Amino acid sequence: GCLLLISGLHFKGLDHPRLNRMAAIAANTGLLVGVPELADFKDLTIRPTVIQDARAALERLIEHPKRKHKIGIMAVSFGSLPAVSLACSPELKQHLGGVLTFGGYTNWPEVMRWTLGSDPDGPSDSVNYPVVFKLLSQHWSGIMADGQVIAQWNQYIRSTWNIEDLPAE
Repeated sequence: GCLLLISGLHFKGLDHPRLNRMAAIAANTGLLVGVPELADFKDLTIRPTVIQDARAALERLIEHPKRKHKIGIMAVSFGSLPAVSLACSPELKQHLGGVLTFGGYTNWPEVMRWTLGSDPDGPSDSVNYPVVFKLLSQHWSGIMADGQVIAQWNQYIRSTWNIEDLPAE
C-alpha cells in the first residue's frame, strides 16, 4: 500500500519524534510512506498554502515509481484540514483509497472551545493558547507589524511543548 501522512501544527515539523515513529511503523509494514514538510504548520499557522503544499506532496506520491496501489491519507490534528480537502478533490479521487483522521479538527468552534477551555466540564489544553493567538493575529494587520509578540509566543511554545522526554522509537 501507500500512505500520505499529514502532521498537525508543530514547530518541529519533520523532526517531531512521534511523527517519525508513526512514519517508521507504517514503512516497516511495507507501506510506501510520504510525509510532507508543511511550512505553515511548522510555523504554527494555517493559510491556504497548507492545502496547496499537501496537494503537491500527494501529487509527488501519485507519480512515485514504486507506487502500485491507491493512496491512503492519514492526518493528525490540524492535518485533517488538508486531508479532507484532498479527499474532496474530484480529480484526485481515482488515486485515493481513503482518509483516516484522529484528533481531527474540522469543526473550528469545537476546536476553540476545547483549546480555550470554555466548556467548564470539558478538557482544555492551555499550551495551545499562543497558537490560537497566532492564528487570530493574522487578522490584526498593523498591530503585529513588528513581530515581537509573535516571536515571544513562538518562544513560549518551544519551551512548553517539550516532548524530548518521550521515546523516539
